[in-house]
Amino acid sequence: MVAGEERDTPVRAKAFVIDPGAMTVLWVNEAAAEAASVGTRVIVGEAVERAVPLAEQLAIVPAIERVAATGEPYHVHADVIPTRRGSMVLAVSVYRLPEGDVLILVENVWDPAVRKDPNSPGRPARGWY
Repeated sequence: MVAGEERDTPVRAKAFVIDPGAMTVLWVNEAAAEAASVGTRVIVGEAVERAVPLAEQLAIVPAIERVAATGEPYHVHADVIPTRRGSMVLAVSVYRLPEGDVLILVENVWDPAVRKDPNSPGRPARGWY
């Protein structure tokens, strides 16, 4: 893709810039704002726990504190919709920015299941057809 060329595919990753001292949102990208507009809208100044999906369950606040203090990135994922063929996973990455703020990237990712027998058929027989 040439620099400045528009893309047809929208960015789906949600990005949040967080003030690690106040644990509040400083900025969100369009994908995060649009996703939030379906429910409650993310507002600059809002608490991390209200803005970031599954923040409490994934211990995002302690991760922000750790990343802000050490500069070491943090990555976590949670299976949100498990199936026999794989899982829809919420993948979260936390990074410290040069200014000291923290960037959180949140993305829904398909994680295919690994078959125990790679020669097994793709779809199990139902037995009724």
